[in-house]
Amino acid sequence: MKRLSSLMLAVLTCVLSFSSVTPSLFAATPQAEAYYAQAMQAYEQKGFLQAATLFQKAADADNTYVDAWFNLGAVQYRLNKYEEARNAFQKALWRSPADNEIRYNLGASLAKLGRNTEALEQFNKIPSTHPKYSEAQAEITTIKKTTIVSKPTWTKPTPVAKTTKTNVNAVALSGSGLYAKGLVGPTGIAVGPNGELYVANYTKNNIVKILSNGSQSTLTQGGLINGPIGLVRDPRNGNLYVANYISGDVVSISPSGTVSTLKKGYGKPYYLYFDALTNRLFVSEQEGNQVSVIKL
Repeated sequence: MKRLSSLMLAVLTCVLSFSSVTPSLFAATPQAEAYYAQAMQAYEQKGFLQAATLFQKAADADNTYVDAWFNLGAVQYRLNKYEEARNAFQKALWRSPADNEIRYNLGASLAKLGRNTEALEQFNKIPSTHPKYSEAQAEITTIKKTTIVSKPTWTKPTPVAKTTKTNVNAVALSGSGLYAKGLVGPTGIAVGPNGELYVANYTKNNIVKILSNGSQSTLTQGGLINGPIGLVRDPRNGNLYVANYISGDVVSISPSGTVSTLKKGYGKPYYLYFDALTNRLFVSEQEGNQVSVIKL
């Protein structure tokens, strides 16, 4: 399998290119390989939109296919679809977290989107031994130079009306300390892509969403939520998986809030762990002292 080698990506004032041909990290399914070969042919013929569609099909046919996600990101970047490129590179990195070429391109996409803090985080993780290190350092310097930090100006404070206290009493946005109060029997915790926090409230049978500014809302309550403890987020599609200790099942909550039962018949399910590389959800069961697995 090959990664695209002819693509040039402009990042801020610098230019970054993909590495030379690299072997695939995972053996893909025959269907995925067929789509991949068609995508490479379309790319070589400058049919970039068709190549993007075919790379997506290859990735869908085998979602562990790192090079398919990588090349999908490369083509989307070339088409100036930076959010789509970021998403593809992120999925490639989830499946191959030690691949710093992917990390560099993810940083480039984030920089194009103006998400400089996240871009710097990716560039800073590239080790000095990697061929992309010097380019990553150049990108870090460029981002820091182009990020304008204005000096704070003092203005006379204006009296404001007294507001009613919300059930989130304190939020610590940095460092250690209190983050949020007002929960009822909090158990499982999961974090979303933009820093939002999801908390399972065992006592109230609900899932609460807390934004970084401290605002709180109920994502879902009651119904299929019955004694929630385990909580984990699927980064591929944004679904939340909940282990219901009382009803003995695992349910799925879509990003829109739709709740559905994933699997029943567990003995006091407690903790959940999602493995993005194999698309498996592990469930610890206190009753029976065992761990079960769900292939997603």
